Amino acid sequence: MGEDGKDANDLTDFTLLCGGQQFPCFRVLLAARSSVFRAMFSHASVKENVDRVVEISDVDADTMQKVLQFVYTDTISGLLGNDNGDGLIKLYRAADKYDLPELKSLCEARLVASLAVDNSATYLTLAHLHESRVLKEKAMNFIIAHMSLVSATDSWKSNIVKEHPEIMQEIIMKMCCLDSIRANQRSEKKQTPEESLK
Repeated sequence: MGEDGKDANDLTDFTLLCGGQQFPCFRVLLAARSSVFRAMFSHASVKENVDRVVEISDVDADTMQKVLQFVYTDTISGLLGNDNGDGLIKLYRAADKYDLPELKSLCEARLVASLAVDNSATYLTLAHLHESRVLKEKAMNFIIAHMSLVSATDSWKSNIVKEHPEIMQEIIMKMCCLDSIRANQRSEKKQTPEESLK
């Protein structure tokens, strides 16, 4: 409630309907932060403009609430707690879909920090599909360093081997390059001072 006794929602000018829940929002703020929201509001149907309601069907209600909280506060502090699993992945995907690069970067940093044997293949696939260079590089390096463990996980078999063999090819190429670099380094160390001057 505001000082005048009115609910803050009375000041909103549009409603997002998501997962059966209503999210009153400020259209101008969402449009200013996201090109996707801006396009959505610009191309809303006559009925949507009259009713001032747009239905979102590709994001669950919990994730949309977190997206809106970020738009209003510019932080994900307190939004996820210790959740480095499905909730974080859903928020990352939503950030990419709705063109919120700052939110995507924050989620990406959390994903990188939580890389582990059981999730690295999932995170690598996620980075590949959403064109996240930093997450992809970190996840790939982690997998290469722990290949024997990661390759035994169900996530590796389903996400990489079965669904995205092109990622497997990238990993093999990177491993070959690293092996070549290490071989050259070992060769250089074995050279005598006289040989290195030739």
